[in-house]
Amino acid sequence: MKIYSILAACALLVGGCSKEYEVPKALTVAELPTALEKSFSSAAAERKELVDRSIGALKEGKLPNALMVIESLCAIPDLTPTQRTVATRAVLTLNQELQSAAAKGDKSAADFQKLRQSSK
Repeated sequence: MKIYSILAACALLVGGCSKEYEVPKALTVAELPTALEKSFSSAAAERKELVDRSIGALKEGKLPNALMVIESLCAIPDLTPTQRTVATRAVLTLNQELQSAAAKGDKSAADFQKLRQSSK
């Protein structure tokens, strides 16, 4: 449930009170690196480092690591609306990928999900 709380908080921060707000949709895994790099291209160095770390973890197939880094990016209070939207969409993508991997028998994905469940 902690994941859903984080996603809800990110969605609220992105949308504010606007009635025109739409729930962010997940990106594809292939879209993540480009979308993150583009939206954080003018960001501070420490934010770019988080983006680089998440992309590196993603390229290495370390979805749990990529997710944790992106979640820490979402926790930064003064992201631009575009940065927050892309980070939120990345969280959605990575959660979906982890759930899919666990359902297909990926032990590390299943273990990560169990760990997340037990930390609630």
